[in-house]
Amino acid sequence: MGRYETNLIKLNKLMALAESDQAKLVKMSEANYVKAITKAANKITRNIARKRIVLVTGPSASGKTTTSNILLAKLKERGIRSVVISMDNFFIDREKTPKLEDGSYDYENITAIDVDHFKNCIDKLLIEGRAIFPIYDFASGIRNDNGMEIVMDSSSVLIVEGIHAFNPAIVSKTMQGKFFRLYVCVNSGFVDEEHLVSAKQLRFTRRLVRDFLNRGASVEQTEEMWANVLRGENIFIKPYKKDADIVINTTHPYEIFLYEEELKEIAKKDFNALKYVKMFDTGVEFDKSCISEDALVWEFLSDK
Repeated sequence: MGRYETNLIKLNKLMALAESDQAKLVKMSEANYVKAITKAANKITRNIARKRIVLVTGPSASGKTTTSNILLAKLKERGIRSVVISMDNFFIDREKTPKLEDGSYDYENITAIDVDHFKNCIDKLLIEGRAIFPIYDFASGIRNDNGMEIVMDSSSVLIVEGIHAFNPAIVSKTMQGKFFRLYVCVNSGFVDEEHLVSAKQLRFTRRLVRDFLNRGASVEQTEEMWANVLRGENIFIKPYKKDADIVINTTHPYEIFLYEEELKEIAKKDFNALKYVKMFDTGVEFDKSCISEDALVWEFLSDK
């Protein structure tokens, strides 16, 4: 433990601020995150004549969706129309998805994505200015290839979000040399004299809470999937981090005070969550009303 982070946040100093001025802690945490995205938006704006595609990737529960949407808003402030598409909509039908040795579906594998269809849609969009993109129904496991029409002009930016967005296999000839690569990750954990919450453990907790509340997954199901998620990251995501033009750390320092309450509520319905409660037991009661409406943490927490 302890080697997953490039930095560890000292919990004792953080607790002092959380006990004295939670609004200040929230403002500081969110401002640093948004500042990093603003810097990325400025770089994209300066180079828009040459690069109109932003590829956004990162490990599970790193905050790719929220980061992509805030980037879209920042580009809009600069007069740039943007569109966000998720590579998840290019999953092949579940019955054709590759399986692991235990019989479960291997959604982390790039072969679970219809790469050829993805490239065809992107090429058509870039060349003709419009294309029909699919929508994947996670409940049924079936993709609708006549899902939605996306329209772009010569000054628009396309933001592509997905775990395989950096993989060279998804780059068509039309895309070559026209993209920025933005890597989103949880790059900080928390430490004090008694315990450590690593960056990996923070990501797992984000996913556990999100999947239980929003995707109907039990704690046990999230635990069972996690090993394959990490395996897929090591094969298909992390090797490409070195290629990133921009890296954004999505750890929000006040997060350490949020998940104890969430986990206790989950434990009322699923006792398996109890074993994770102590990890976030800081003794600090945190007022969620301090958190901004569009904050990244709402991607993982219960309803506002």
